[in-house]
Amino acid sequence: MRFQSVAAAVLLAVPLANAQLNSLAKKAGKLYFGTATDNGELNNTKYVSILTDTKEFGQLTPSNGQKWMYVEPEQGVFNFTPGSVVADLARKNKQILRCHTLVWHSQLAPWVENGNWTKETLTKAMVNHIEKVAGHWKGRCYAWDVLNEALNEDGTYRDTVFLKVIGPEYIRIAFKTAARVDPGAKLYYNDYNLEGISSKLLFLSLKFPVFWCYHVMENWMLTANR
Repeated sequence: MRFQSVAAAVLLAVPLANAQLNSLAKKAGKLYFGTATDNGELNNTKYVSILTDTKEFGQLTPSNGQKWMYVEPEQGVFNFTPGSVVADLARKNKQILRCHTLVWHSQLAPWVENGNWTKETLTKAMVNHIEKVAGHWKGRCYAWDVLNEALNEDGTYRDTVFLKVIGPEYIRIAFKTAARVDPGAKLYYNDYNLEGISSKLLFLSLKFPVFWCYHVMENWMLTANR
């Protein structure tokens, strides 16, 4: 799922809008009110002026730049430039950085999806990816979405290359690796349709010893976080 920075876009559409969302969230005892944004959106100066107003947004997430297809397009070849655009913007404006995402079945590099893997070789490739990516931004990410959308709506495991080759233990391996590489970051499982009681939510509550967050209406909505 591709994220859209709806909160900032809504404010942009309202002349002289000044909701002070982050200020209100902090007054309510939350750590921040945040949003996701993408590199192409940063060409709009009015949009950026709202995005970087810390009264509105205290946290930024790169929507796509830290995903596998951009960060490691070829095996062992890393490109941190796309993911650094939003990360550097957050640091410049003293906004909290949420990093997204280390393991996801979508927006994978073709070499991952189409590789002739064994359990050992894919595990090694996944661990190396997490080590290099989380290691590159170590100490800068308040939190990492370690794993993204690994479940079907009925709470069963989504059929992915990681599940097929490694098995369900790929989840544990991913979180253990991320915790080892960046022990100061909060580690999250990220998914959608978790607003109400469902098989997916029950599975998460029982099986995942991690924090989780969610999308609402296909938009990034981990906001007003503690």
